[in-house]
Amino acid sequence: MHIPELQPVLLPFLITTEHYFPGIQWQIRGDGLIFVNTIRDATKTGGLWLLMQDSDGKVAAAQGDIVSYARIVEIDWLSTDQIRVDIIVDSLGVISSTTPQHHHIKAKPLPLWRTEQIEPSTNLLAAKLKALLLEHHHESNYKASTLASPPNAFEADFDNPCWLCWRWLELLPLPLKTKQKLLRHSSPDVCLRYLKKIINQSDRLAQLLR
Repeated sequence: MHIPELQPVLLPFLITTEHYFPGIQWQIRGDGLIFVNTIRDATKTGGLWLLMQDSDGKVAAAQGDIVSYARIVEIDWLSTDQIRVDIIVDSLGVISSTTPQHHHIKAKPLPLWRTEQIEPSTNLLAAKLKALLLEHHHESNYKASTLASPPNAFEADFDNPCWLCWRWLELLPLPLKTKQKLLRHSSPDVCLRYLKKIINQSDRLAQLLR
């Protein structure tokens, strides 16, 4: 499905405690009537919105909150007790209507971050991310994560500051408010500076990842 740029789109949605951002292929699992109907509707509409939930149950579902857009690659309905859905997260959106319509929500697609900027902070983020993945016995091309079921293989881009920011925002259990604030900026610059501060404070980074 091609989402019209800057036009609000009504799509089914799922609320997830794992936060997925552009440039990743992943697998989500679920069961129950709502999950089944949402996935079926998403196959008809071409995709779905993913709404972020924190560990305390708070959901970023207000007008102006950031959501992720995912398209479905494949569905396994029968192999396990839960339905397995392979998704690719392509873009982000901002909620334009807070009134769900039959478990659909309307959000306006956002332009993706783009930058050619490569500087020491970016190199630091890449090096720390690779070290973290190796420490947890994951392949250096980021085919797996400590956060959820391993995603399928996809192209890692450790030289891309935008890609690095999104991966760190997935990995770090930052407050939902902080993630939302960083994602609202039109470029990754603020996120890069924020992540650099955390990573330079190794004790804080270790505490967050614990």
